[in-house]
Amino acid sequence: MEQPEGNSGPGAPIKPLIGQEDLEKLDLRVARITQVTDIAGSDKLVRLAVDFGGFQRRIVVGMKQERENRGAIVGRQALSGAKEDARRCLGGDAL
Repeated sequence: MEQPEGNSGPGAPIKPLIGQEDLEKLDLRVARITQVTDIAGSDKLVRLAVDFGGFQRRIVVGMKQERENRGAIVGRQALSGAKEDARRCLGGDAL
């Protein structure tokens, strides 16, 4: 498969292809969003409580400016990495 070069439209540029070995390291899962909380002091970040079925997590995402009614995504599903290392950020741990 040939990878497109550069950035043909809005959004981030396309990153280099990864091999099968790197792909197998990922643990992507569908989670249900159970709560959305604004993070005070940030104009971009919100905290999502998500349920993967067997376990729950809180993740920090930069979507505050993307949706007027952020609570509308409660009950919806989202794709998320389940084995990411936590990083400290303004809103707490970002997974």
